[in-house]
Amino acid sequence: MDARTRRTLSMAENVLRFEREYPSEDPGQQATVAQLEALLTEATALVTQENLGHASERAARNRRRRTRAALHRSLRHLVNVAEVVSRQMPDLEGEFVMPKHGSPGRKFIGQARTLLAQAGEQREAFTAAGIGAGYFEKAEAAVAAYDAASSEADEGREAHVRAAALFRQITSDLLAIVRVLDGLNAARFAELPGERAKWESARNVFGPVTRGGEVTDPSVTTEDEGEQATA
Repeated sequence: MDARTRRTLSMAENVLRFEREYPSEDPGQQATVAQLEALLTEATALVTQENLGHASERAARNRRRRTRAALHRSLRHLVNVAEVVSRQMPDLEGEFVMPKHGSPGRKFIGQARTLLAQAGEQREAFTAAGIGAGYFEKAEAAVAAYDAASSEADEGREAHVRAAALFRQITSDLLAIVRVLDGLNAARFAELPGERAKWESARNVFGPVTRGGEVTDPSVTTEDEGEQATA
């Protein structure tokens, strides 16, 4: 969630608190407030979705990194054993090339599958040369674990990216509703300067200071700013 979205949600929460403290008897305004509340409920769910997405992606990436490191060590052993095997089977010489440590993930895991498949075709020879009991099963399990971690990382990333996109729409909808409430409350509190001041405080949130020293207000659109400048 970016800073603008956080400020907009904070403003909307302040507006909702104000409307609950100073409820309107106008059915139209009550319906507008209900829309505001529903959007904030949706936004709260999105916050959870975004946070879970980030956490899931981070955990999966860490697990994938550990799995890759372990698989890299395992493949190094396979290549060392292949050197011994190739002395008895010259046709295999040069066929088992170690993946580069910093190669992209897809390339690395593709090369790992190739090495395991090649060695699997000569399983008996590799076993006799000292590959170790259960090596192939463990290596294949590591490849599967790497794939699972990659899928989980992708799903986590998709979740928080989707949430970010939905936040943009919700932010736009919230600002539109606040502008409607601003018009309604301007009329409702026209003769009540104290309540009007409280409303103004609720609908405004201190934003980032620009280079010119001005404070941006997320509830003010570009058109509003133009009208204010010419007023």
